[in-house]
Amino acid sequence: MGIFLGKKDSQISVDLDSRIHDAFRAERMLRHFGLRCTSSEARSRPRLRVVNRALRAGMESAMRALHAASGALHSAAASPTLTRALDAAAVPLSRALQATLPSAPALLDASDVALSRAIVATVVPPLVWNGLGRLELHTRAISKLTRRPLVGVYACGAVIAAVSVLRSALFAAAMRSQPRAEMLDAPLVHAAAGALGVFGAALFVGAYCRLGIVGTYLGDYFGLLREDRVAEFPFSVVDNPMYDGSSMVHLAEALLYASPAGVLLAAWLFFCYRVGCIFEEPFTARMYAERGVSAQEQRDKRE
Repeated sequence: MGIFLGKKDSQISVDLDSRIHDAFRAERMLRHFGLRCTSSEARSRPRLRVVNRALRAGMESAMRALHAASGALHSAAASPTLTRALDAAAVPLSRALQATLPSAPALLDASDVALSRAIVATVVPPLVWNGLGRLELHTRAISKLTRRPLVGVYACGAVIAAVSVLRSALFAAAMRSQPRAEMLDAPLVHAAAGALGVFGAALFVGAYCRLGIVGTYLGDYFGLLREDRVAEFPFSVVDNPMYDGSSMVHLAEALLYASPAGVLLAAWLFFCYRVGCIFEEPFTARMYAERGVSAQEQRDKRE
């Protein structure tokens, strides 16, 4: 604060500087989660209390929604209803694969229902997040139900994370029940798989760190946009690092397990991601283009 009258006054100055620094840091967190204070509140002395109160209320509501959604999903996964729903599509698919694919018992067991379950489950996450995004975009039903966009983002995040975990679990179960290929069980393949897995994990985790929870889980559909689209690593390497990284990690897992079925499932996962991007990318580009035009108009008015 620039006031040095004595030891006691200096300590008061340091404490005040620390509290103001905490206020600025809390406000940056609020901007990240889509919550803002008014300009008059931001300039006033009670700024710290206003910021902390809004941040606490938003996070508590989000955590309650996340806990409720996770509990509901856990109960659904523990019941046989989910298995029956998957088998409703997986069993006919298994029969169709068995009838159409050539017989290659040494590499692929087309009659295995676990393989068909994994194929069906791989389609579910892109359908879920595109469906939830369109539902919120056109009806605002999720925001109305949760009362706050931030809470809606966390609730959608819980659902998307749950179906993604389910997909990965069924992916692993399919590999365990399928034949292994000796040609893939080689040191060179294992080394390549390890490097691929590390790079894929770096893309996935890097994208998550750049976007945060709001940017990852449909925040743009709730109107919680960033100032600009992220262009730093890993987005400077690939356009969709989270999707590509996830595909690489699953492919690396399949190679380490020497599973031809796992390789095919990883390729299927990559294809499903690409189809999802067809619906997702134009919307994201349009939203940030409109935001850029609006920001430019505001700057022109001020000038």
